[in-house]
Amino acid sequence: MPTGGPAATFNELVAGRVDVGWAAPPFGMDKIEQADIRVIARANDVPRIQGMTVSVLITNAGSLQRGNDVLGRFMEAYRATIDWMYSDPVALQRYLELAGLEGSGSQLPEKFIAKDMLSPDKLTGVKTVMKDANVKLSRRQVAELIDIVGQQYKASEAVPSSGQQPSRSSREK
Repeated sequence: MPTGGPAATFNELVAGRVDVGWAAPPFGMDKIEQADIRVIARANDVPRIQGMTVSVLITNAGSLQRGNDVLGRFMEAYRATIDWMYSDPVALQRYLELAGLEGSGSQLPEKFIAKDMLSPDKLTGVKTVMKDANVKLSRRQVAELIDIVGQQYKASEAVPSSGQQPSRSSREK
């Protein structure tokens, strides 16, 4: 039975019309910590999608060509922000306040949103996504489609599991 987004799904669950629902953090963090609901599975529990990229930053080709310098600076700031978010406890508190979850969310970084999940330099699962979408692209077409600002995506390249960002010199090629 389709339930809609996280809020609608939660309402269906509370009303007893469904036994299981879905959500994405930070939705429901307060209810988890109050033991009103519990997590029975996470997306990474499914072997087919473990470690698969689920979020990307996009721009159009024209902006990429015209504003590569601006986009490069944006990506540097984005990477620095992620580093700050996982190194300073003040960052988590600010995020929780912004999300309206003051006092909730202590499990967020380690159990729900690991730092490497936010890396803009990591793209995994492209072959699986293309297969699921019944799309056939050559390696050249995929490399043209995907541009990690400052570096060209290579389908044959293994992505480091450490989530380490490439050196500045490799991003500027």
